[in-house]
Amino acid sequence: MKPLRLQAIAEAIGASYTGELTVCDVSSDTRAIGEGSLFVAIRGERFDGHAFVAQAFEKGAAAAVLSDPAFAVEGKPCLVCPNTLDAMIQIGGLYRQLFDVRCVGVTGSVGKTTTKEMLYAALSPFGKTLKTEGNQNNEIGMPRTLFGLTDDTQLAVIEMGMSGFGEIEPMTRAVRPEVAVLTNIGVSHLEKLGTRENILTEKLSITRGLQGVRTLVLNEDNDLLSTVERADGARRIIRISLCDRDADIWADALSSDTDRTHFVVHYADGAAYPACIPCLGQHNVYDALLALGAAEAFGFERSAAVAGLEDYQTAGMRQRVKKLAGITVIEDCYNASPDSMRASLALLGQNFGGARKAAVLADMLELGEHSAQMHRQVGRDAAAEGIDALFCYGEQARLIAQGAREAGCKAVFCFDEKDRLAEELCRWLAPGDCVLVKGSRGMKLEEVLEIVYGAME
Repeated sequence: MKPLRLQAIAEAIGASYTGELTVCDVSSDTRAIGEGSLFVAIRGERFDGHAFVAQAFEKGAAAAVLSDPAFAVEGKPCLVCPNTLDAMIQIGGLYRQLFDVRCVGVTGSVGKTTTKEMLYAALSPFGKTLKTEGNQNNEIGMPRTLFGLTDDTQLAVIEMGMSGFGEIEPMTRAVRPEVAVLTNIGVSHLEKLGTRENILTEKLSITRGLQGVRTLVLNEDNDLLSTVERADGARRIIRISLCDRDADIWADALSSDTDRTHFVVHYADGAAYPACIPCLGQHNVYDALLALGAAEAFGFERSAAVAGLEDYQTAGMRQRVKKLAGITVIEDCYNASPDSMRASLALLGQNFGGARKAAVLADMLELGEHSAQMHRQVGRDAAAEGIDALFCYGEQARLIAQGAREAGCKAVFCFDEKDRLAEELCRWLAPGDCVLVKGSRGMKLEEVLEIVYGAME
C-alpha cells in the first residue's frame, strides 16, 4: 500500500491533525496491525474495536481513528471522528484517488459475487485487474479492496453489498466507478427495507458515484429493473436479456454438458459470438451477459471479452459441483434467497440426465413478514422441478417441506439436527445420484457436507 499522509486522512474524515506523519497500511483488525499502520476502531454489534486501541499501538500502529475520545492513548496520534465505519470508507476513497484505474461497481439482491467473478474473467484480458476477494463487500471489506490498488492496476471490480438504507451511496462515491452493474432486484433484506421498490431505490444509488463513461448495466428480464429508464449519474444504460431480442446484449441457443453452458451472444448491431462458461444454469448466463455489458461500456474488443468468460472460476461455496463416490454434489451453502433457491433448483432439475435428484434445503433468513409464503413457494418450486427427495433443515424449512408436499412431492424429510440429516441423506444416496445443498449462510449447511464427505471416504 502507498503511504497516506495522516493530515490528509484527518481532513477526509472530519478530524483534526497537523503534522507530517504517514501510515503505510489501514486495518480495523489488530491481528493485521504492523509497524506504521493506521488502526480504525470500529464498534460492531458483538465487538468494540476501541477496546483494542492500546494493543494496536503496542503492535506498532502509527495512529488510530476513534469515535470515542475516552479510548485515546496519551502521547499517540488519535483522530476522533463521528463514525469510524464511515471513516473507513472515506479513507478508502482517499486512497482510490491516488490511482488512474477504471472501476466497475457491482450490486444487486443476488448474484453479486458470481457476476463479480464473471466481470473479472471478461475484463482481465484488457489489463491487470483487481477484484473484491470473497464476500468483502461491506463498509469494511470494500475499503480493504481499494487498499489493494497498485500503480500497475488498470481495472478494478468492486462488489458493494448492503443490509439497510443509505449504505450503497457512500461506497460508490469512494469507488468512483465508470460502470455500475445491477444484477437484479429480489427480496433479500426485505426485513429491513420493507418493499422491493425500496430495495431498487437503494441499489440504484450505486450510479451516484459514476464518472468516465457513466454507464449502468442491468438485467432487463427482472421485473423491476425493466422499469428503469434513467438513473442519477448515468449517461447510458446497457440492457441484457435472454428474452428480449431488442436488448443491447442478449443470448440464445443455450445448451449444457457435464459442467459447462454454451450459448450465443448477440449485440444490438447484429454481431454474434459463440460463448461458453464453465458452470451450469441459466442464471449464470445472465451474470455472464452483465459482464459483457461492462466490457461493451468500456469499448473493449467483444471477442476477447467473450473468450475471457471461459476462465471464470466459482467463488467460495457457491454452486461448486463436485463428484465423490459416483455422486454429484452441488455445494451452494453460502447464501439463499427465493430467487437463488429457484435458480439452483432449476439447475438441479434441468441438468444431470436421468440421475435421481435430492435437495438439502435450509432456512432463508431476513425475509420479514413474507417469509412463510416464500418458504412454501420454494417447496412448490422443488416439486415442479421433479426433485426426487427433499431434506429440510431448520424451523422455516419446515414450510418448504409443507409447500413441497402440497405440490405432490412424496419423499420429504425434516430435521432439527444436522448429523441426523446427514445420516439419512447418506442412506438415500447411491452412485449416479445428484444432490443440491443450499441454505442461508447462518444455517451452516457445510457442516452437513463435512459429515457426508467423511462417510463417503
